[in-house]
Amino acid sequence: MVASVEAAARARPDVTIRLLLLQGCESVPAELMFEDEARFATLLTVPEMFSLSVARNQLLAEGRRLGWMADGEIVASPDDDCWYTDGILAHVHGIFASDASLDF
Repeated sequence: MVASVEAAARARPDVTIRLLLLQGCESVPAELMFEDEARFATLLTVPEMFSLSVARNQLLAEGRRLGWMADGEIVASPDDDCWYTDGILAHVHGIFASDASLDF
């Protein structure tokens, strides 16, 4: 998933694509460190495990705290084992950009 979001961010530098991940651990494991984290990905760590809905709500709260969801952004909550096919994030962005009446 991380690689597919990174590819989408590289393919469309005109569209801000951010990835906010939540990992249950005390500190960030070396294998989860991003070379250029500030560019598109942020990793939060929490010491305990909890339900997916609690995790989603924590990520949404962090996104709001960072100011990422102030202007009608598109938000997705993919599973950790999903990936986005080439062009799909740009396609979804284009659909929402072309029709202001779309909403969830």
